[in-house]
Amino acid sequence: MATLPSSDTSTPPAQQETYTWSQSELDITMSVPVPDSLRRDEVHCKVLPRSVSLEIQGMIICSGELAREVDPDESSWTIETEAGQRLVLLSLTKVRPKSALKSARQWPCLWKSDLET
Repeated sequence: MATLPSSDTSTPPAQQETYTWSQSELDITMSVPVPDSLRRDEVHCKVLPRSVSLEIQGMIICSGELAREVDPDESSWTIETEAGQRLVLLSLTKVRPKSALKSARQWPCLWKSDLET
């Protein structure tokens, strides 16, 4: 049975090891391991154009200002099982930059605070 990793709210979100993230040209995907017993009503997610917050079973997984803008109306989360591990997957749809350069579509980091360090 999977368990949520411990979370220290004094640690900046990008430094906590409660989730992993990846990106494509079009979106950001956050993956959070969760217990098999997790119910949908125990997940609270709020996506705004420049910020995201995710709480699972009363634990704040992440909450902060994003490095770049996302489209809240096109973003979503699901509960899935991959390779026997139950996960909450949060998909954040990137707002396309005006630049046609492929490098402009890649985020250097997830959190704005990481841009400043």
